[in-house]
Amino acid sequence: DFEGKTDDKIKTMELVEELRSKRADLQATLLLDAFNKDRAAIPQPIPPPQMATLPAPPPPDARTQELINEKLSKAEALGEQGMVEEAQKALEEAEALKKLAAARQEPVPDPSKYSVADVRITDQKLRLCDICGAFLSVYDK
Repeated sequence: DFEGKTDDKIKTMELVEELRSKRADLQATLLLDAFNKDRAAIPQPIPPPQMATLPAPPPPDARTQELINEKLSKAEALGEQGMVEEAQKALEEAEALKKLAAARQEPVPDPSKYSVADVRITDQKLRLCDICGAFLSVYDK
């Protein structure tokens, strides 16, 4: 009861405010420590090794290149004649030939060469959204 004791009331309010400030600082420090501890427990991604520049893929064999050139010239001629759809089809065929030639030259990757470090599916702690079903981080609000 501080009835009529204004000075004591002011000192007590200042003390209460100081204690609240100290408590807030302590809570922030504890929360930050807990966050850093939790963050340290999350495995960090391994930085990718420095990639050497890959040599340009060799050009397709002569027969495939000849077919590609024929399709491109046919597409150009059809385009000049106003047959846009046919020209588009010829261009798509030429692109398909280019992809086919590139696929023949590239080795098929061996899935046994992948390691756990390459496939990081569970790096984050996730939860399922109740509304849309999307995966969300547990740290998101």
